[in-house]
Amino acid sequence: MSQVAASKTAPTKARKAVTSKPAAIKPAIRNQRFSGSTAPNSSARPREEDRLHTRVLKCTLEISNSRIFWAESVSEQPIEAEKAFEGGWFGHRSLNRLRELLTNLRARYGAFPVALQVLHCWQHMGGDTQKLICHWHLQLSDPLYRRFSGSLLPDRLLQGQPTVSKQQVVTWLGEAGGGR
Repeated sequence: MSQVAASKTAPTKARKAVTSKPAAIKPAIRNQRFSGSTAPNSSARPREEDRLHTRVLKCTLEISNSRIFWAESVSEQPIEAEKAFEGGWFGHRSLNRLRELLTNLRARYGAFPVALQVLHCWQHMGGDTQKLICHWHLQLSDPLYRRFSGSLLPDRLLQGQPTVSKQQVVTWLGEAGGGR
């Protein structure tokens, strides 16, 4: 989505953060050493998710919403759904849908707090870069998506078939999902 199209759909507060001039990475972030993660075991290093789950069914790539999430993630405290709902940060959604979205975005980006801090400071990025970052974080947070985008899609491309039909995806999911 282009910056112009995103600015028409994004709430005002987040739109200002997305389209403002590039901000220098804060010295505290640049010079600070980070260890641990937001996971219960804070001594563990951030790592990719290895357990199968169904979050991708309720929260896909979410490029526009991810950018808003990055812009609004300014502290160790998670974004409160009620505050985001009242502020209209994520557009016109029900409070329950917003809670679901925030839960999924926290799982996707909160596991990598250093990256989330950098994304918060990186206020001016191109659309292709934004898509790529969303894709990488979805790969990190979803083992099934990682297998899909790391095996099925490259294999099809090597076979000279750069497209995938819905039925092929369903068949692949049936085989790869272990009967789930």
